[in-house]
Amino acid sequence: MSATMMGNIGNEQIDLAQHIYNRALASSIDPTKFLLLINCESRISFAHGDYRSETDTYMAHGPAQWWRSSWDKYSKLYNFHGDYWNSYDQITLAAMVIGGEKNGWKNWLNCAKKIGWIKS
Repeated sequence: MSATMMGNIGNEQIDLAQHIYNRALASSIDPTKFLLLINCESRISFAHGDYRSETDTYMAHGPAQWWRSSWDKYSKLYNFHGDYWNSYDQITLAAMVIGGEKNGWKNWLNCAKKIGWIKS
């Protein structure tokens, strides 16, 4: 991943990027694609997304931009007892889903298309 794609990142983001890379390898995922995906979703930080003006809330949270309902579904499916609010756990579950599901990347469809993981 080029420096221009990553911009200025701090130590916490570097540690998280290393975790993303390691989890990708452990889940038989292309590490570069996984890093690009998470960078697209959140710039490798704990972000909030999918804002709903009618409720003044964000539906997605964390570096993998999990919706709570999806987090709960996949945590149960993979018997994963991570913390929704923990960045490292978010990455771990995302890698489990992408590596374990034929079309697991579909949970991140827009960014998967944007980074070229799948064809539009």
